[in-house]
Amino acid sequence: MPASKAWSTVLRVKVILDDGAPLSGAVVTLTAPDGQTDEGPASQRGESELAKVTFEGLGRAVIRPGQVPRWRWGDETMISSEHIFDFSFGPPIAADIATGATRTVVLRRPEIERVDGEGLGFALDSALLVPLDDHLAPTPALATALARLHRVPSLRLLIVGHASAEGSANSNDELARRRAACTRHLLVGERDAWVRLATDHGSPADVQRLLRYLARVHDWPTEPTRVDGTIDARVEAAVSAFQSTYNRVFDADIHVDGVIGVETLGALFDVQRHELRHQRTALDVPEEAPRWFSATGVASAAARVLVHPGIPPSRAAAGQRRVDLLLIDDIITWRESHGIDRLYDVARFRTIPISPLTMGRSDLVVQLVDHYGRILANEPYRVVTDEEEREGTSDDQGVVVERGLYGGCARLVCGEAVIVVDEPYHLTTKQRHDLVPPRDDGDEDAWWTDAPLPAADDELDDDTLDEDDDTADSESD
Repeated sequence: MPASKAWSTVLRVKVILDDGAPLSGAVVTLTAPDGQTDEGPASQRGESELAKVTFEGLGRAVIRPGQVPRWRWGDETMISSEHIFDFSFGPPIAADIATGATRTVVLRRPEIERVDGEGLGFALDSALLVPLDDHLAPTPALATALARLHRVPSLRLLIVGHASAEGSANSNDELARRRAACTRHLLVGERDAWVRLATDHGSPADVQRLLRYLARVHDWPTEPTRVDGTIDARVEAAVSAFQSTYNRVFDADIHVDGVIGVETLGALFDVQRHELRHQRTALDVPEEAPRWFSATGVASAAARVLVHPGIPPSRAAAGQRRVDLLLIDDIITWRESHGIDRLYDVARFRTIPISPLTMGRSDLVVQLVDHYGRILANEPYRVVTDEEEREGTSDDQGVVVERGLYGGCARLVCGEAVIVVDEPYHLTTKQRHDLVPPRDDGDEDAWWTDAPLPAADDELDDDTLDEDDDTADSESD
């Protein structure tokens, strides 16, 4: 009689991420019910198996994730499995696995919030966070991060500096770390540290950008005429104008000499901090220390992350010269020793839009016509928002122009008619942050669930008015 074939089964596991990506290369240790053990890397499909198991029942799989494919924007695959674990950056993951069929182990990527990066970019080789565009100041993003921390107690903040591929690895690492440190100094009010960094690693071009921003957004007489890092008589005049205006607005007494020294750099820091303080007030965020995710709250990714599929601006070099404000739940096990690259590989990013409440006051521009389309010229009116009330008279073309309104949902009362201006295209933000003590009245509990208001051009003329703006049906006031 021929010898009967020995009976056996298999212990097989497939390791995937919650977006469906297989975790190939993960080190998997399989232990069968009979005590057999095997260890090796998972295949390209994320599979690992132990054959010729002679006992049925529960075995054990211990998984140590290796290289992780980066999360791609829009991957929302829902995976069903009886074995679902949060991704572990440190300790291995252990699961009881039944023999006889392929058992799937799903690792959930941690979700990390990232504040919209507009305004958080840096000039080439610069370590100073200053506005690169008239309407892209960094302070709205900082205020948004602070407000998010205030409202969600479990979140912690990590500021990550980045650099583009130009330069050596060491120089990029140092530059990215300075960028993160500069952001922290501005965020928490570390004036002396910011001034030292600006003195040692700033440039005249950074100062020119700040002066240009103050001129075009705050109407200070500080237009430097150009941004090229060259100091000439015009730039010195702009610096002198800044020094004089700063003394007047802040009741200070710095030297008016056109020289960019320690005093002037400190004054430039004060102006940015005042703007941030104004925006925190608008968001109803008290002065409190941020909760940091790491010991210092800063990290350097240098040029190691570069193009990231979950961060669209990173496709261009300008988008790689930035800091990321990451809001991370304190239960996530990543630590600095694991490496910042691994955090970016593993995490699923969710973009937090910049709060429209940090965008400054709004302008109301509307033309008044009656139900027959006749222009209501020279008509008295009253504008009421949730924060203020104004009165005036429409012009010869029936146009009402009210600049710098506080509050939202304007009501314009003209005679017995009431216009409720509650659609975003009626309110155009100028992104002005007046450098005067911030208002402390009003209640801004709405947060940023509404869409941000569109930015207006510097000048509005009659051609930009919407002639279809009609008065609403009459109603009691």
